[in-house]
Amino acid sequence: MASLHDCSVRAVASVVVGMIIIFMWVIFRDFKTKKSILPPGPRPLPIVGNLFQLGELPHHSLTNLAKKYGPIMYLRLGSFPTVVVSSPAMAKEFLKTHDLVFANRPKSSSAKYMGYNGGDIFFSNYGEHWRQMRKLCTLELFTAKRMESYRGLREEEVAAMIGSIAMKSRVDLRQRLTVLKQNIICRIMAGRRFSEDEMCGGQSFTEMVRERFALGGSFCIGDFIPFLDWFDFGGFHRRMKRIHAVFDDFAVKVIDDHILRRRSVNVDGHERVKDLVDVLLDMAEFDPSITTLYIKSIMLDMITAAMETSSTTIEWAVSELLRNPSILTRAQEEIEGVAGKRRLLNESDVASLVYLRCIVKETFRLHPAGPLLAPHESSEACNVGGYNIPKGTRLIVNVWAIGRDETVWKDAQTFKPERFIGKNIDVRGQHYELLPFGSGRRACPAISMGFSMVEFVLAQLLHCFDWSEQSELNMDEAFGLTTPRKFPLFAHAKWKLSISP
Repeated sequence: MASLHDCSVRAVASVVVGMIIIFMWVIFRDFKTKKSILPPGPRPLPIVGNLFQLGELPHHSLTNLAKKYGPIMYLRLGSFPTVVVSSPAMAKEFLKTHDLVFANRPKSSSAKYMGYNGGDIFFSNYGEHWRQMRKLCTLELFTAKRMESYRGLREEEVAAMIGSIAMKSRVDLRQRLTVLKQNIICRIMAGRRFSEDEMCGGQSFTEMVRERFALGGSFCIGDFIPFLDWFDFGGFHRRMKRIHAVFDDFAVKVIDDHILRRRSVNVDGHERVKDLVDVLLDMAEFDPSITTLYIKSIMLDMITAAMETSSTTIEWAVSELLRNPSILTRAQEEIEGVAGKRRLLNESDVASLVYLRCIVKETFRLHPAGPLLAPHESSEACNVGGYNIPKGTRLIVNVWAIGRDETVWKDAQTFKPERFIGKNIDVRGQHYELLPFGSGRRACPAISMGFSMVEFVLAQLLHCFDWSEQSELNMDEAFGLTTPRKFPLFAHAKWKLSISP
């Protein structure tokens, strides 16, 4: 007993000494940084810095702070210096002028426990590994030609979703959209659908992806105060390991199935349509750097990014249209002018829907799927806007604040798609007032696929159904890696085409 007591005393003493050392280091560091010209910002507390000011919806809290301190703001989140930018001009400075300096990602629990220790394209640091993955995605996996080859299966899955909605008078739109995206991405990636119960460990795709996004946006104290990382307050590390194990088992099963199927091709000589895992395995035969871990990392990014972000955007778009019936009517009239009422819309029809594209852009402006772009980290000291930014500073771009900035957008709080008519404002990262997919080196490599799917699915929903909701919509948000509606959208859908669903 005495030895246990002595161990406990020594452990407590070690923690206290560690906290004292950290406290003295913070005081010394703050004294040094005061000598440099830093951006303005609220005064940090010892140890925790400005963490206490983030709140439950950090993009809201940071927007309010920016109104006081300006579009470039300096915070200390725990042990780490952080710059928050909230204007197009400042976003351009960091993501274009100083893009290379801020091309790194900070270390995080999400990267360690759910991103193959930072080995996937989303979490990995800027370097040769990241460049190779990015090149593979842009030149091999997400080319216009390859995505066009999957048009038939996308149209098939969207038609199946439309048929399932037609069978119900009141629809849980989030659930329908999630199943749709699950089916599309699995068929593109792995060649077939997977039922909700086919995930290893009895975990469904939907549950896995939502849990991953929720955990990715959760507050892990060790990400900000490293010496407290081993405590794992809230059990986030344990939950991340569990959800990652579920995905990893699934990925191994998919890859093994593909290897067996490829062997059978060599035996029977039958040619099969190649999915993206087939493409990666083909490349792995000639490039030893494309390992199983490499393939699993790309699969992870494809599933999580493709499933959650686009369905979140479509759900917000329908929510806004229900609140603005005149906009909904105008969009439906445009679609009927292109496709009529005697057939389902095709993907090729979407190019003619100018007003619908404006609706999608307006949704991205007011409800970006990721209100805070994934954090960047500076690889060296630099000067931005007359301020000295130290090496190792984390960068947060608040695209939610940019989209609601009254100095940038007239009537910024109003859903008004007309504001984009006749204006060449794109979503590909070149117009810094609208950055739903990021910009620069770390922008999403599958922008075209994501944007076109949002347009096509939304157009089909508006073409096939008259939408209504009797009660007032709750537009509250839930925060994570994405920001979906806090409550799923339930709406009434009435079939309006002259053909049978």
